[in-house]
Amino acid sequence: MDLRFETLSCHISISGNKELPDVRIEPNYVYLNALSSRRFITLHVGYDNDCRDTTLILQIECRRQNGQGKAVSLPSEARLELLVNDRMPLNFCNDPRIFQTVKVLHNDGRQTLEDICYDFIGKAGEQYEFFSDKLLGVSVIFELKDSYEVSRLLVKTKFGLIQAGLTSIGLPNHNLYSWDRIMDLSSGINPRIRLRLSPNELVIEFEENGRELKLRIIRKFDNFNIPVLKTFIDELSSGQVIFDQYHGGLLGLVSNKKYNFYQVDSFDKTSPNLYIEGREVKTFKKPNPHFDNKCYSMNLKDILYPNGIELLLRNNQ
Repeated sequence: MDLRFETLSCHISISGNKELPDVRIEPNYVYLNALSSRRFITLHVGYDNDCRDTTLILQIECRRQNGQGKAVSLPSEARLELLVNDRMPLNFCNDPRIFQTVKVLHNDGRQTLEDICYDFIGKAGEQYEFFSDKLLGVSVIFELKDSYEVSRLLVKTKFGLIQAGLTSIGLPNHNLYSWDRIMDLSSGINPRIRLRLSPNELVIEFEENGRELKLRIIRKFDNFNIPVLKTFIDELSSGQVIFDQYHGGLLGLVSNKKYNFYQVDSFDKTSPNLYIEGREVKTFKKPNPHFDNKCYSMNLKDILYPNGIELLLRNNQ
């Protein structure tokens, strides 16, 4: 192939990534000619929470201009197989990161409270609403630094914006505080807010007209000594353990779905059949690392169906 007098436009595609959906190539189009016959590409592999090695296949197809100025595909055998090794620590494999309690109606008429668990995978840099309370005027939004880890939490309140980052905390008075500070601040009577900051932990309490909310944000360090943010809803009004119709965001959407259990007598089935809004979904019981009991693990796509996490996007906050 003589590149001295022409430019080739080449498209790079990827296949074999069905089990690893969060993967992309940059750039996926390149141009080659005599002065620039070498190009570097970057393969971005995101988080899949599956802990399995995956083989990806890169293929390249080039086109050139013929004598009539039309693009003609050139025969090519260019193909590259890449083995992507999963280095996720074993204790994180298939480990759901969100746990909550929901109401479940059984086929025998009983209504119980069950713990469910699922994972959230989004896009780096995007902001999603994790939780909201319409009556208290609170909205908790998280910003992702990659597919699943949080880089910043924004808590919108009637008193202003509270921001929790990996290195500092910003309060409505525009002051920044480090995570090693100790302080206790409160404002208002009805509504009322209280903030308690201790090393690597921020607790925010809200109260208005008898309605209460206690939000806890902690900063931890992973196995590589990289800070990560975790969020907990510790208390709701009057000892509630589930969310009501005034709660929104991810936790509110999940909680306000209709869950039905249908028990099946079978030696090879350890969990009842679960239906969400009348649609059967796959689930299985697994240990809950935060409590002694187990949770019903499921896919968030099945919970939110027919919608997706796009409903939760809150960019440019």
